[in-house]
Amino acid sequence: MEVREAVLSIFGNLEFEPDEIDDDTRIREDLAIDSTELTEITLAVEKTLGVIINDGEFAQLETFGEIVKYIASARPR
Repeated sequence: MEVREAVLSIFGNLEFEPDEIDDDTRIREDLAIDSTELTEITLAVEKTLGVIINDGEFAQLETFGEIVKYIASARPR
């Protein structure tokens, strides 16, 4: 599974509409994701894709595209 598709699936599981998300979608402004949901996304990404996510770095990402790039370059667990 491609990283982008996997992350879209995770967002879909958290009740966001994957077909309405593109690389320029702003996580906080457009999707209103709060810190609790961001933690859920982080944990789901780590579990699903088997990578290590730095919470501080991940929290600084602003768009969906930035998240996909970060995860694609993340270190495997």
